[in-house]
Amino acid sequence: MAEKYGIEVISPLELLIENAFQTRAEYHRMMEYFGPVAPLAKLTESQQRHVFKLLQLFWGQGYSPPHDTFLHFTKPIVTLRRGITVCLDLEQKNIRLCETALNQTKNASVQRVVSSILRTTKVLHEPLLSGQLRLNRDHTDRHRLPATGTSRAGTATLRRREFSVSPESLIRQVANF
Repeated sequence: MAEKYGIEVISPLELLIENAFQTRAEYHRMMEYFGPVAPLAKLTESQQRHVFKLLQLFWGQGYSPPHDTFLHFTKPIVTLRRGITVCLDLEQKNIRLCETALNQTKNASVQRVVSSILRTTKVLHEPLLSGQLRLNRDHTDRHRLPATGTSRAGTATLRRREFSVSPESLIRQVANF
C-alpha cells in the first residue's frame, strides 16, 4: 500500500486480490459444509488459480501482496442458496474491480492477468452461480445444514469435508511453478 498525503492509498490490484481471497474463503466454507455440490468444486479450483495468478503478479512486480486473513473470518453459511448469493455478489464485485484495474494500468503483464480473470469471471463464474441460484430458488430448505454436520440433497447425503488451502501448500505450488 502506498501513502499519499498521509492517507493510505489502496491500489485496485490490492483490492482485487483481497476480493479474490475473500471469494476463495467463501467457496472453501461452502465446500466444508455442503461437499462437492455443483458448481462449487470447479469454482473453488478456478478461484484458487486466480489467487495464484495475482500472487505471481505481485511477486513479479516486486511487491508484497496483502495477507490473506479471510479463511479465518468467513461467516457461517446456513443455506446453499445464501452461500451462492454471497459468492455471486463477490464475483460481481470482482468484475467491477477487474474493470477498474484495467482502466487504471498500462502495465502489459497486469492487463494480461486481470483480463484473463475478468473473462473467466464473466464467462464462467457468474453464469454458473446465477444458474445454480435459479435452480435452487424453490429448494432452499432441503439444503439447510442440520446440527449433525450433514446435508440432505434429494436422496444423497453430503458429508462435511475438509477442504482448505494452507499457506504451506500455496508456497509449495509457487516453488513448483
